[in-house]
This record gives sequence, structure tokens and C-alpha cells, in this order.
Amino acid sequence: MPNPKHSSDSSQDSGSTGQFIDWLTNDWLVNLNQDLKHHMRPSFQPARLDRESLLKKREKEFALGRVCAESQLLLLGENGSVGVNDDRSPSWPNGFTGSITHSQNWTWATVASTDTTRSIGIDTEKIVDAKVRREVQNQIVNPAEWDQILKNDADPDALFSAVFSAKESIYKCCFPIVRQYFGFQCAVVESMGAEYVDFRLTEQTPHLEKLGSDWIRVFYQISDADVFTITWLSQVSQDVS
Repeated sequence: MPNPKHSSDSSQDSGSTGQFIDWLTNDWLVNLNQDLKHHMRPSFQPARLDRESLLKKREKEFALGRVCAESQLLLLGENGSVGVNDDRSPSWPNGFTGSITHSQNWTWATVASTDTTRSIGIDTEKIVDAKVRREVQNQIVNPAEWDQILKNDADPDALFSAVFSAKESIYKCCFPIVRQYFGFQCAVVESMGAEYVDFRLTEQTPHLEKLGSDWIRVFYQISDADVFTITWLSQVSQDVS
């Protein structure tokens, strides 16, 4: 397999978060799947939070996501652009698939050839605090899933954020195949390790038969303030070795 190239913007490579991003992009993601190409940059931060600046932030993050994705397509020998489907999802050049995500702090894109990968889902989120977690917890996980989360030693709010992000990654990975919306309840936490979460996709998942399995593993990493998640469907099966 070709060795992937990864990069992060040096303007935010200071302190523990910058060191974490270097480790994340250069080691962790490479070890997961060497066919996947990744690019991550700091998100645009408006000086003020009025409507105009927030709209500008969304526009810049949208553009930056395309820049990240297209830079990695070039590594795979493709100089085409990433378009926009009617549902606002990315439209990838023929022969390629990928995923783009934005958070308050980071913009990240991952691409791969469809020779090896059916679909990819990535997500990054700012870790929520306990107050926010309590307000939304019942919308994201059921009591049995929360029990699985609490079996781990890390901060519960960070782990909850990881599971929320993981479910977002699952949706983004599966949607290009099933082409239908589905909610958080369709992906149920079966177990959670230090760097991954195993999910069972319920019968409520639309066109489940198209996915080839009702099981999916999502990998996650937690930094001081952010969580990063990734999953993919290989042309044969998800390689988790």
C-alpha cells in the first residue's frame, strides 16, 4: 500500500492540542487504514459572534473543507474538484469517496479510492460539559448505552462526546449508500474500548441490507477539548486489525 501523507496547519501547532493533532494525523490514522488520506487545519474563528461573522465562518469552513479534500485527492492522482449534491453532501470525482467535517476548532477531510473503500465517515466535535450532556443525553444514547460508556475510565462527558461524534460518523458513512436520513437510535453502542466503539445497526436503519452488515466499528481519539472519530466501509469488510 502507498504510504499516506498527512498534514496539519502549523499556526495552531503549539501546546498539547497541536502535539495531539500531529500524533493523530501522523500515527493514529495511518495505523487504522493506510489507504485513507487525511488533511486537517484549524477552523476559521470569527473575531465577533454576530450573524454576519458566523455566516462568514460557515463559508470559510465550507471552502477550507474542500481545500483539505482536494489536496488529498491530488495525492491519489486526481486533480478534480469536490462538488455539492442536491442534499448538500460532497460530490466526489468518479473513482473516489471521502468525508469532510467541521467543528469549532478543526476542519478535516479524508479521501480514498473506491477500489478499496465503499464509503467513509468522519466527525470532529468540541467536548461538551456536564450541563449540556445532561440536557441532550437521552436524545443521543439509551440507558444501556450509557452504562457501556461508564465502563471506561475516561471523563464521562468526553466519552459521551465521542459516542455522539461516532454516531455522526456512522451516518455520514452510511448515507451515501442508503440515501435516506436515520436518527441516533439506529446505531446502538455494543461495547466501548479505549480507542473504538462497536455499534449494532438496528432494523430501523433504512436499507440495512445495502450495508452488508449490522455491525460497525468507529475509532475515536480525545484531545484536551476535541474528539475525532472515523469509520469506513471497505469493499470487502472493515479492516480493524
